Amino acid sequence: MIEYLVVDRMRKKEFIVLGVTTFVIIATTLGLSYCNTLSILDDTAVPVIVNLNNFTNGEYLLRQNVSLSVYNQWVKLSMSLRPENTMNRTTITFDTRTRLSIVTDDTYDVYTSQQQMVTSCYIFSCEDMVIFSDKAVKEASYIISIVIIDSSGEIERNNFEVEFNTAKAKPWSTLLSLTVTLVLIVTILIVLIAFVIHAIVTKQWTIYVWFNALLLLGSALCSNPFELIGYFENFMWLSLLGDFLSEIYTFILVVYIFFHIDHLKYLAIDAPYPIMQWVLRSIVLVCFFALSITFFFVRLLQNRSPLVSSTSNLANDVRGVSDFLEFVLLFWVVLLILFSFTEVTNPINRKRLFYLAPLSFIVSVDCFLQLFLRNTTNDFPIPGFLVKIANTYCVLLMCIGFHQIMFKHSTTKVEQPGSLYEEIDSDQSMDFN
Repeated sequence: MIEYLVVDRMRKKEFIVLGVTTFVIIATTLGLSYCNTLSILDDTAVPVIVNLNNFTNGEYLLRQNVSLSVYNQWVKLSMSLRPENTMNRTTITFDTRTRLSIVTDDTYDVYTSQQQMVTSCYIFSCEDMVIFSDKAVKEASYIISIVIIDSSGEIERNNFEVEFNTAKAKPWSTLLSLTVTLVLIVTILIVLIAFVIHAIVTKQWTIYVWFNALLLLGSALCSNPFELIGYFENFMWLSLLGDFLSEIYTFILVVYIFFHIDHLKYLAIDAPYPIMQWVLRSIVLVCFFALSITFFFVRLLQNRSPLVSSTSNLANDVRGVSDFLEFVLLFWVVLLILFSFTEVTNPINRKRLFYLAPLSFIVSVDCFLQLFLRNTTNDFPIPGFLVKIANTYCVLLMCIGFHQIMFKHSTTKVEQPGSLYEEIDSDQSMDFN
């Protein structure tokens, strides 16, 4: 009895159809993400409620009230300075005391913060400064009061006009995001249950089944099922959980691809598993996982308020090293796939590599995109739809293609992996070439 994977039985026409379909779906996802971005943000410049003539001891008082519902999903309030006259490139520094009051029908929460704000001004505009950002929006009224301490006199001297810029998600787009997340998670769970049932019925608990189940579970985590809880009861820790879950998914994905590439080399050319490389990979993976957990709990302890405050040096150092290790792992995966094309020459194993490589590249790019965007204050939802849909689609193809099936094939002696797959290749080389 010879064991095949689903991808082993695919013909050239099926590869072409699958490739075209993948391209169309990815292009459609990019288009939908871009169109959704144009309509999801409600970004309006609201003049601050303050009389700039009431200047006392170098302090300006600014107030703003923002009414939100739970279906706004997130909100960001930033402040900008508009000089009356043109300016050369100048850096403006001033201190602020901020008070945020969140008023609901039952609660009245107050958060305070004191920090130094820095902005760069050029010609007629200055860079925006984020005051508070909340990804656990409640059905409440957000009342923000800011005292600007103009100790250097730069604001008065340049006669700045102060503005508040409010950005929030529209309710209909939030419902769309909720629906997409729910559909993707349900789809993954259905496929995962089908894999488990098939393994139980056929009694095939092979390494392929375990890795496919693990990757499906990681994809479900990447879609962040805990985000759904936020529409019923918002907790601040939920907004920090998404980044951590995406890092767990990256960890699982990298291990999955490393294993399959090494296994293909073993089947194609009898190459032994690279023990020393796996030792080095394990060290990097363990360090990456440990740093991700550390950063999550440090942020969890520090972020008790939606007000933007500077993170500690420890948190910044941990995040920096963690992001660097994630970049190294993803870049390592891409290089491993590229160099494997010159080594994996058997038709059936080359077919597996042709199947695995583009899908792995797509999900790796998605992980790179997440890595870049989660380190900015950009709340645009492009990666939300793109990463969730593209990841789910590609992961499902990878798991289905690398699912193990069996065909009857009589053998009279125990054969080595290389000779066994050469026999299979002779039967299928015409299908692929």
